[in-house]
Amino acid sequence: MKNKNIDFLKVYNRKPEMSSGKKSLFVFIGAVAAVFGVAVIGMNSRLRALDAQCKSERAYISDASVQDKYASYEETLSEYNRELALSDELREAMSAVKSYPTLNSPVLRAVNTAAGDHVNVESYEYSDETGALRLTGYSKDVFEASNYANRLEELDRFLGVGYHGYALEGEGNSSYYYFEDECQMKPGSAAITTQR
Repeated sequence: MKNKNIDFLKVYNRKPEMSSGKKSLFVFIGAVAAVFGVAVIGMNSRLRALDAQCKSERAYISDASVQDKYASYEETLSEYNRELALSDELREAMSAVKSYPTLNSPVLRAVNTAAGDHVNVESYEYSDETGALRLTGYSKDVFEASNYANRLEELDRFLGVGYHGYALEGEGNSSYYYFEDECQMKPGSAAITTQR
């Protein structure tokens, strides 16, 4: 015959079975913990690799021969920047010089060609400070003084041509009409080489 008390203890000691919802929750929590564990292990491995790389690069940078090469590079770079700045200054100065009015042979040829056969240019007076070219000359024809001033304007080499009229000198066949023109040179006249 069986002892009923013993059976009662067996039933009392038996664990109740877990519901399926609780099982799913524990499985999910276990999976999340496993993923985090793998991530932590991976990050620790990556940190060790980066630490080793930093130590290697620190050792490389600390090497005396590398520091000498870097110092040489810095010196060369500094010299390059100085030369570059000087080059820029020179380029600006050359640009300024080219833009300044300059009396040169192409301008003089153009002025003489504009005189033609009826005007004699006696003198040229050029001011470096103002860029003004003063021309004095004469002609037998009373209209040629003003015509010459018009031809000078047509050369497109001057900002303006100032015609100051003429003065008659002499009598009869030996009379001449003297004139004076003041031409304001265009900037960069030295670069103009074409003739009209």
